[in-house]
Formats: sequence, structure tokens, C-alpha cells
Amino acid sequence: MRLLGQGERAFELALIRATDERKKPRGKLIGEFDSNIERIADMRMKLGAARLVVLNAADTMDIMGNKAGRYAIAQAKVLVPLIVTKIVDECMQMYGGQGLTQHTFLPEAWMYARFVRIADGPDATHRHQVGRDQLKTAKVFKQRNDEYKKRFAELTQKWDVDPEKRHTNLNLVF
Repeated sequence: MRLLGQGERAFELALIRATDERKKPRGKLIGEFDSNIERIADMRMKLGAARLVVLNAADTMDIMGNKAGRYAIAQAKVLVPLIVTKIVDECMQMYGGQGLTQHTFLPEAWMYARFVRIADGPDATHRHQVGRDQLKTAKVFKQRNDEYKKRFAELTQKWDVDPEKRHTNLNLVF
């Protein structure tokens, strides 16, 4: 997605700002403050996560087709714009007042990321798709849970363990 590139560019600008020798509030580089170190780490991790969401959607479409990939596509359409908007916003914070001006591309990147959240369909629509698809899997999980309970009953009977006292007999914490 185009947004990932904009997120990367914003991240690069944040790194440049964090190491700019001309910007030393209280005698330290902006990147030497703990809050900015964590901010940079968070941006990097979120970009990596967004890339994986997009890769998953592309891989699903390649292997199983577009119809099968609709869940992964919906995830990407919700998560990537949210993540990039947050990253650009954090970069704007590191730039202070300049981050809001046209001297950087940050306001334009933020506006585009926000626009994509609506242009690709409202987030609520994509969340609804993801939720609906997840609810279709409930039957499988119910069956699996029933099998766990059945196996648990078989094992407690086999090992002559009272299911009501299993916590004290086996020293297990649930």
C-alpha cells in the first residue's frame, strides 16, 4: 500500500529530527529523551506490523483468491491507515510547530492517511466484515471446546482424579 511508504518516509523524518544537532532542548538531542526513544521504537514496530498485515492480505489473495482474501483485505484497510495516521502524528509531535506547516510533507501525509480511512470505505464497514467472518468460525471453536471437555473427563476418570478437587490434587492454577 502507498500508505506504508508514506509511513516509512515520516519515520525517516522523525529519525532525522531526533538526531539533528541544531535541535537540543535542555542540552540533549531530541532523540535522547526517553519518550522519543520509545516513540521511535513504537513507530518502527507498528510499521513492521502494518507490513505484515498487507503481506498477509496479498499472500491470501495470491494463494486463495480475492474472495477468500476479503477478511485480510478488510483488516489491512482498517489497520494500515490507522497505524500510518498515528505514526505521522507522532512525527508531527517531534517536529513541534514545524510539523504542522508545509515545510515538511507531514501534514499532507496525515491528511492522505485520514482520507484513505474513508475513501476505501468507512472503518465500521470493514470491521463489520471482519467480525462477521469471525463469527462464522465460532462453530469450529465450540466443537473444539467440547472435545477438550470430553478428553478432560476421560483423563480425570482414567487417572482417578476428582474433577472438583483437581486444583489441589495436581497443584494447578487456573
